[in-house]
Parts: sequence; structure tokens; C-alpha cells
Amino acid sequence: MKAIQKKMERYTKAAGITASCHSLRQTFASNLLEHGAEVVTIRDVLGHSQIASSERYAKVSSQKLKHEYMRTMQKILKQGQVGVSSPPLEKINYYTIHYRSRI
Repeated sequence: MKAIQKKMERYTKAAGITASCHSLRQTFASNLLEHGAEVVTIRDVLGHSQIASSERYAKVSSQKLKHEYMRTMQKILKQGQVGVSSPPLEKINYYTIHYRSRI
């Protein structure tokens, strides 16, 4: 594994980018999750014995959260639930998604 990490460091330095084996693994897990894979499947693919280990890698991107928020709010608004207050869809940002939903 050290040999792979060393090569990764050399190639990323030569390319002028920042990346690591860990970041590739985390990106891979996140992409699997974003494209519908279950966390249990991600656990198996990554070779973890505990699901908590896989959840650490499987972070949902804020873009997916934004998409889900917008999709859900559009459904609610189409159903005619006027009492629901929502910012205009073009004003939705990371703060709105993460913190407003907890209020």
C-alpha cells in the first residue's frame, strides 16, 4: 500500500493537483452513494466490518442535498400546502439546506 501512496504523491505533485488514496476512496464511496448504492453495499465494496466505518466515507454532496430539497419543496408546493414557507428555489444554498431543515 505504501508503494501506491508514494506513486500517488509523485503523480499528483507532477500534475500540480492535490489528491490522495484516502480522497479517492472517499470520492468513490460518495459517488456510489449519490448514484443509489446502499451504505451496506459500500461497506462490502470498501471491505469494512462495521457500517459506521463506511458512513464516514459516504458523505452526501451538498449538490445532492440541494437537489433533494428542491424536488421535495416542489412536490409540497404542487400539492397546494400554502402554509409551508420556502425561499425561492434560486435562493437555496448550503445554509438553507442544512440549517433551515433543523428549525
